[in-house]
Amino acid sequence: MKRLLFLFSLFFLICVSVYDANSVNLFSTSTDWESVTGLRYSQYDISFIRDKSIGNNGMELYFLDSFPCIGQAETARVWISPSKFSAEDKKAVMNITCVKRPDQIQFAWREASRNDSQKKTTGIINCQITGNGREIKIILNDCIKGKNWNE
Repeated sequence: MKRLLFLFSLFFLICVSVYDANSVNLFSTSTDWESVTGLRYSQYDISFIRDKSIGNNGMELYFLDSFPCIGQAETARVWISPSKFSAEDKKAVMNITCVKRPDQIQFAWREASRNDSQKKTTGIINCQITGNGREIKIILNDCIKGKNWNE
């Protein structure tokens, strides 16, 4: 019985060692920015101005948490419909929580139709913001796409 217990313990230690060697430990302060900065969280509402630059299918955006903002789970993803002219997509709204108003926002993006299931994104897009107070407008034509993930 002692031998069986010893073998089981040895096997367990080997498994844990292999798991630890391949795992990544993450540290994030995103959930405690209010305490770290002394600033209060506020909700910001994002709307998107689209045009023909987003392609014929539309565009799917995923909010990327970065100081001073974190995404809200139910609206961290948005699909923006294609348009031949510059207009606000009334159905594409996103809410984020910030300790101060951001200057710019980053998204992971991909071209996608409305019924596409979630797939891998293409890369990062950086967007300057406009609007007043807690209303943020993003003009997609003014956003800058970074390199694609595979480049």
